[in-house]
Amino acid sequence: MPGTEPLSSASIVVTGSSGFIGTHLSAALSADEYSSTTIHGIDLREPVAPKRLLHHTADICSRTALENLRPQVGDAATLIHLAAAAEVLIPWPDVGELISTNIDGTYAVLDTLAPGRVVFASSSSVYGDAGVEQTTARAARPDPQCLYAMSKMNGEMLIREWARETGLSALNLRFGNVVGVGCRGLIPYLVAHATRYPRAERPARLRGRGALVRDYVPVGYIARVLTAAARMPLEPSSAVALNVGTGRGTTNREIAEFVCSLLAAEGLRLEVIY
Repeated sequence: MPGTEPLSSASIVVTGSSGFIGTHLSAALSADEYSSTTIHGIDLREPVAPKRLLHHTADICSRTALENLRPQVGDAATLIHLAAAAEVLIPWPDVGELISTNIDGTYAVLDTLAPGRVVFASSSSVYGDAGVEQTTARAARPDPQCLYAMSKMNGEMLIREWARETGLSALNLRFGNVVGVGCRGLIPYLVAHATRYPRAERPARLRGRGALVRDYVPVGYIARVLTAAARMPLEPSSAVALNVGTGRGTTNREIAEFVCSLLAAEGLRLEVIY
């Protein structure tokens, strides 16, 4: 990422601070270099390890809850907006919650908390079907093909309009498939399956004939990118979109084979069918 500026002593507000990425980010923001910065976290759940975080239990979909928080939070130099319904495959009964959280909730935090800068956790899913070719840091042409991707694209559009109207700046960070301690998805599914069936009594089932491609990104790297984004020089009225990943896709078959080899070293046998 481009060079960073010294972090203001004003506060940072992190929504979704008790989630997977939020927990790792909160730990990163507890480093000594942020000792003069007040870190507020907003989440429905209590944090597992609050560190220096000032936790506030609130639903971002509730404008009343956010308005009540405003005097406690004050004027935030930066809003890092992570809170979201994060399931890519959404059953129809859950679509309302997706729209409420990812679109209405994004509008509510922008309009109610009035931040000085916004860093938004978007998703590489806005590009639709991925390939294994190298990708650049700058944005490509979006082609959202699922409701989750649509909701992230709408969040980006809201933030671009907010930046234009307020004259302030924002970063829309399109994350790859973030992995690490506490993550959900393919890797923990395979490990849990092998733990339950240590002698491969029942095979694990994967979608897409083993050809589904994702860019698997360590959560520690994501946390470093987010802290840098809080200090990245930006032009007024701008909303910059950047891809955050390794730059190369990996198939779910490759991931499964790697996990199988690691589990075998621990005496666990895992069979996978597609």
